[in-house]
Amino acid sequence: HSDSAAAAAAAANASGGAPAPAATAPPLPSQQPPIPSQPPRPHRVWNHYQQALYYMAQDPSKIDRREQKDVHVDDLCIRIRDIYPKGHYHALVVARESGLDSVEDLQPKHLPLLEHMRHVALQYVRQCQQQQHPQQQRLVFRLGFHSIPSCRQLHLHVVSQDLCGVNMKKKDHFQRFTTPFFITLNEVERQLREHGHVACDQAQAHAFLGAPLKCHRCGAGMVNFSRLKEHLVSCTALFSGPGAVYAPEAPPM
Repeated sequence: HSDSAAAAAAAANASGGAPAPAATAPPLPSQQPPIPSQPPRPHRVWNHYQQALYYMAQDPSKIDRREQKDVHVDDLCIRIRDIYPKGHYHALVVARESGLDSVEDLQPKHLPLLEHMRHVALQYVRQCQQQQHPQQQRLVFRLGFHSIPSCRQLHLHVVSQDLCGVNMKKKDHFQRFTTPFFITLNEVERQLREHGHVACDQAQAHAFLGAPLKCHRCGAGMVNFSRLKEHLVSCTALFSGPGAVYAPEAPPM
């Protein structure tokens, strides 16, 4: 302490008697502001209907086997038919882990889970191919997630790219599967590996739903949804965009 006092006095004399300014100590680690890995999200409240997938994932006995004829259940996920199909073939692979409401809840530690969900999805794709008549058009699927899901619990859509399902009824439905509102499984895995989380800009996602209509297979612009639906029935182009999965690529069951 005497050495420190002498040094301070010497500094004061050297500056004409004015005391040297005290050094400001750096903040302790606990005082450092945290660096967020992603912006905070508002808490979402889900109604009873929106939690149906969550209840089934937590307790598969709640799956209505009269309505669901082809069900897959294991320790990591369940696979059921989408009861509001947007394509001729449309299934959901639902993660069973609690706390995974959407892709924004995923962390790099979930990459093995996503790979398992892919395997279960491709089993369904293979099964659909086996049901397909040889003269029918080759099946093409996409595997992906909605950036803003309508139901709680992380679920992977496995949907054929005809997009002529009985519940494809309005523009909003179509845009949810053909614009970047739909995030492919490959893209989710890439973001987790490179950034550690999946970024979803909700304002931008909503903007995609209002984008101009066009056929996702041939790219032709459409003046309205009725014209698009007529076109989809006759369009012979195969979907070849991001995330396209062809049925023969699926591994044997």
